[in-house]
Amino acid sequence: MGDRQKAAAGLREFCRRLATLHREAGGPSVDSLSRNPQVPLKRSQIYAVLRGEVSEVPSWEFVSALVSACREFAGLKGRALSLSTSPGLWRSEYTRLEAEDARRRRQPSPDSPVVRATSIITGQRVYRYRLKDRADVPRSIAVVAGDIREVDFADVWVNSENTDLEMARVQEFSVSAIIRYGGAVRDGSGRVVRDVVADELGRYRQGSGPVAPATAVRTGPGELLASNNVRHIIHVAAVHGEPGAGFVPVMDIGRCVHAALRLLGSIQETDPDATSILFPILGAGTGGGTAHDLVPALTAAAGKHLTAGSGRLTVYVLAYTETELAACLQALESDRRLVADHRAGVVGTADSRAPR
Repeated sequence: MGDRQKAAAGLREFCRRLATLHREAGGPSVDSLSRNPQVPLKRSQIYAVLRGEVSEVPSWEFVSALVSACREFAGLKGRALSLSTSPGLWRSEYTRLEAEDARRRRQPSPDSPVVRATSIITGQRVYRYRLKDRADVPRSIAVVAGDIREVDFADVWVNSENTDLEMARVQEFSVSAIIRYGGAVRDGSGRVVRDVVADELGRYRQGSGPVAPATAVRTGPGELLASNNVRHIIHVAAVHGEPGAGFVPVMDIGRCVHAALRLLGSIQETDPDATSILFPILGAGTGGGTAHDLVPALTAAAGKHLTAGSGRLTVYVLAYTETELAACLQALESDRRLVADHRAGVVGTADSRAPR
């Protein structure tokens, strides 16, 4: 099957699943959907999607609104659904559909699906998952889609650092550089006058060589406490490099996650209110790793840690691009220990201050 046929078949199947969900939910009616300002399609267009009579992928805004409306209607009517209404699962399927459609297009335009599927995420969305068999335990994992500089609800930030524990220059674009600059004391023009976080980390490694992979070190947050409510920074050695060759991720990213979470446990002995932690995709970015390869190990290690304890803990994973988001959601949806937590009220919605 060629790319064009595969994309068309994928679109028909996706529309069929939307129609099945809508039929099983028993509503809302197409007329009421067309009057809903959250559903950006007219009556005839909604019918066309549900009948599979479209040649273009419908917008994510439409898909998300339709799935949400079906979930709410089914809940009100007490109707059982055979299909999941998890926004994360539908988003993952939607991203794959866009990718198939993009391959069909020989020369995608700037606003084509392939560009959108790998684009930087604007705004902020939070997708939360709880432990399936331990609903009474206040422990969860969530994906934060957006820019780390907009996150103000995670007590601890993890910095994916190299085995030399040398932070990136503030002029670079990486989590390390953002943390270094955000934690520094700056003058009115934005110039760094006191390199708070980097200096503290430098004192730790002073006089020693490279640390072992997965070494985790705590520093204070510097000015990030005031700007983003960060209480602690955990630097974990997740990449190593050679002169002239660049950086590569360490062999076992899961060990890095476990090391950071163990250190968080030690921090909680003196700061019990530090109950949430934000991980970037360790080893990605300047580390050269891909979300597809790194995310499963990261989320698996985080899930294992969550199931082993009982105290309050939220593990956030940062997704900066649509590609990273799709990888995170796919990994979490496939983890049988977890289930999307619609009770949290922030799954799939914009939120500048996510609840605990």
